[in-house]
Amino acid sequence: MGGSRTFFGSSGGGGGSTLVVRRARNTGGDVTAPNTSGAWQLVSGTGLTLPAVAGDYVELDFSMMTSPQTSVYLDWVTVVSAAIARAASSDTATPLAEGLPSMYPTVGTFRTMTGPFAFTAEAGDISGGNITFQLAVKAAGAGTIYKSATYPIILTARNFGSVDDG
Repeated sequence: MGGSRTFFGSSGGGGGSTLVVRRARNTGGDVTAPNTSGAWQLVSGTGLTLPAVAGDYVELDFSMMTSPQTSVYLDWVTVVSAAIARAASSDTATPLAEGLPSMYPTVGTFRTMTGPFAFTAEAGDISGGNITFQLAVKAAGAGTIYKSATYPIILTARNFGSVDDG
């Protein structure tokens, strides 16, 4: 397929009783973790959009690989207007200082990461009827985030519809 990202999924929006699934294989090219000067920064080419309304239970499953260096922290986030709305690590708009614990760097080795990021959507997570998931990084300018044909970032997002998570 001729692009750097391939999407699969059913049509339709969130908020119903039909499972909505979106998938992406991010293969646009490996990136060196930037020097973010201690701030969290979105990693371009890692996003996936899922139709949703407030009250829907949504989930992002991810599979990826890095070659981290000291102080390369990662977190999956939701994005509204180019800003972090919710981080997997904290369930707030502010990621934990060292990101998602399951993505903590292991220096000197390749690091594979998988996992879910799941929550009940709120109005602040949604823009234009969608939730946008994206990878965020806080780093000192070293380490590799792989997103190539050999080592893609594979994402699957699901909207299970309205739930009673009381």
